[in-house]
Order: sequence, then structure tokens, then C-alpha cells
Amino acid sequence: MTTPKKVDILGEVLTGADAESFPGLAELSSLLVRPEMPAMPQDAAGPGKTPQRKRKVTHYLSWDISETLDRILPRVRELVPEKARKRVSKSRLVDSSLRLLLREFEEKGKESLLVRQYLHNNRDTHEP
Repeated sequence: MTTPKKVDILGEVLTGADAESFPGLAELSSLLVRPEMPAMPQDAAGPGKTPQRKRKVTHYLSWDISETLDRILPRVRELVPEKARKRVSKSRLVDSSLRLLLREFEEKGKESLLVRQYLHNNRDTHEP
């Protein structure tokens, strides 16, 4: 009786040896490798505006923050010029708020509102 030949499939996959001997390997590799995001065209933002890429992310908000966003959205729409009202959204409010908060953090560090608020809300867990 003949012993079947042992094949180191993992070794061959990792070293790239004989990639054609594994059907579907090219398709599997294309699923594992994330393609580069195409560069945003310079004119995508319109004349005189800086192009900004967006990415959909999911973060949880506390219930009270979510309700506050719902409550202030109509008020913000009333305060901005009529042409800008249709662009007011929760996403833009969160983006703008975070942009301001993070800019202030980068400037002030430990003295920033972000750190002070975090320490205030977590005073039982931080060390002096």
C-alpha cells in the first residue's frame, strides 16, 4: 500500500508556491486584501472649498445626547441662513461639534473642556 504524498498547503499559500494549484485562491486573496480608496477629485468640493472625504462609522451616543440632537436640530435650522437650512443634519452637527472640541483639545491638552469633562464624569475612577 502506498502512503499518500503530504502537501503543506499552508506553506505553499504563504510562500506563494504554485498558486495555480489551488482553485479559487485568487478570488480569496481579492477578498482578503482591501483595495486603496480612490483619491477624491480636487473639484469634488466645488470651487473655493476644501474637499473632505467622509466615512460611515457607528458610535453609540447616550440617550440624553441623542434626544438633545433631536431637539436642537430644528432650532439650528431656524438660526442659519435659509440657503443653508437643508444642509443641517445630525451628522453635520456631530461632525462640527467634534471638530470644535477636538481642535480645542489639541490646543489646550489637559486644560481642555474634553479632558475636564471626562475627569468630572469619571472622578471615581481616575487617580489624582
